[in-house]
Amino acid sequence: MVTLKIGSISYMRIWVCLVRASFPSISFLVLCIVGTALSGEAHPAVVAGTTYYADSERGSDQNDGASEDSAFRTLARAVAALNRSGGDTLVIRGVFRETLQVTWINWSKDAKPDPSRRTIVRCAINAEGNPEHAVIDGGIPSGAASFPFDCQGKQPGFGADADNRYLDRGIVIAQSNAVTIDGITIRGIAGLGVLTWRCNNIVLRNLNVEWISQSALMLSHGRFDDPMVHDLTVEYCRINQSNLGRWRDRENASPQMRGYDMRSETVSLVRWNGFRVHHNHISNSLMEGIDFKEGSCNGEIHHNLVEQCRSAGIYANEGRDTRIYRNV
Repeated sequence: MVTLKIGSISYMRIWVCLVRASFPSISFLVLCIVGTALSGEAHPAVVAGTTYYADSERGSDQNDGASEDSAFRTLARAVAALNRSGGDTLVIRGVFRETLQVTWINWSKDAKPDPSRRTIVRCAINAEGNPEHAVIDGGIPSGAASFPFDCQGKQPGFGADADNRYLDRGIVIAQSNAVTIDGITIRGIAGLGVLTWRCNNIVLRNLNVEWISQSALMLSHGRFDDPMVHDLTVEYCRINQSNLGRWRDRENASPQMRGYDMRSETVSLVRWNGFRVHHNHISNSLMEGIDFKEGSCNGEIHHNLVEQCRSAGIYANEGRDTRIYRNV
């Protein structure tokens, strides 16, 4: 059952319909069926750019990345090949020990982004039409014994293989517009699963996010005085075991920086104008489930299953003008 928490809201318009079945699995099955029926929406035409490939096992960064047989090996090399104006697609396969960083694509401080030039990063699809393994592995072993996570003097950083560090970000989308991330697993991160910063028109779809020490999805407008960002969709994602916390470096850190570090919400929306969060399954979080905050507005949160959260399932934290319905 979802708990709705409202705090410090000057104006709020919410419709809530909670459906509770005898068995949670049946409830979620019903939601999935509804989601499938609703997913056939019309989308605006997009520019058909170049498709690149990255394969962590068979690829090489000496390749051109233009086909599966000539795939790049690393995400960094593959993202560097993408058109800065947007419109390209990156197809990835394998397990990557590096952060996927999508930055400065289809972005201008003064001009409006071109929504037709959408950049897509997705998992590979096999001959039978099924998604292939596409994983960003932060290095923390999955399992209850790995938490609370102890850095043991190894500071998290973007390069998981450098100096035996752990990833503190799974995916970063920064100062980019019209980006879709689809079908990727993010696991074992000593920080944030996905971070967006100063981005508009973002779609996060079919993500599997698990064993994350802080927020699974931290979706932010940027700095405190930056304007609101627009058009966010989070759909059909599975998030399990997030906000689990970590011990800071107890040997070398200053006294005020030592101790147990646990922050923010599982899905945190900061200053978004126009958003949809729907048909996601969130479970086993030590903080709130879904939080729209700091003026986030004109959104919809519906058909989500939120369970086993230590705090509120859905938290309207200074958000407004948002429809919340048919969540379990």
